[in-house]
Amino acid sequence: MKFDVTAVIKEVGAIETVGAKGFQKRNLVLSEESGEYENIVCVEFSGDKLELPEKYTAGQTVKVGGFINCREWNGKYFTSLRGNFIQTDRSEGVQQPPPQQFGQAPQVQTPQQPATSVYQSPNNTQPAFSASDQAQPQAEDDIPF
Repeated sequence: MKFDVTAVIKEVGAIETVGAKGFQKRNLVLSEESGEYENIVCVEFSGDKLELPEKYTAGQTVKVGGFINCREWNGKYFTSLRGNFIQTDRSEGVQQPPPQQFGQAPQVQTPQQPATSVYQSPNNTQPAFSASDQAQPQAEDDIPF
């Protein structure tokens, strides 16, 4: 299963070597405060993704995605979150529209412009044409029509 979460980095762990085969991993601890209690999640990076958390620091808001894994051992189940990507949250500091309610049409925001009519002309322009602009027959016109 896949997961995708946006949260604040609480801690970037050091690279750990575990097991007899020298498996290396690094933990990224994320914190999300939604409601009364803080929700803490630990995402594990290993293999070719081991260096991904390197350039991030505590306090940054990031979007992390990966896979949810579960293993059974002696009748007990162990769930882990394997990180696949990290990116900075581009919405930081940008006001987001409120979440859409079920059955409600999406709201489109358009830039505000001065209230002027498309057909309204500016005050200091001349009319499009006047009586003197009408076609006058010319005696020496060599145009055939």
